Amino acid sequence: MLTVALVCAKIQTTAKQNPNEKRRTQTARKTKTSTDVKRRYNEKVYKRIYLQLPNELVDAFKNKCIKLNVSQASVLKEAIEKFLGDD
Repeated sequence: MLTVALVCAKIQTTAKQNPNEKRRTQTARKTKTSTDVKRRYNEKVYKRIYLQLPNELVDAFKNKCIKLNVSQASVLKEAIEKFLGDD
């Protein structure tokens, strides 16, 4: 991913300059792009679970999620919460 550093122009006047004459200087912005901020937040707050399942099972799961208009993540989250609550 390419991160582009944005440079913003800042107008400064000094006591030595004519008040009607302004000089431009450039300073680098200290903010990050919203994508970088979201990525860092997600890395701090969430973890991933990777699993491999047979193609037929995954296809059936995806199709049923589409049919019921629910996200795949919400179905898996509910299943994990139910599993953890069955102590």
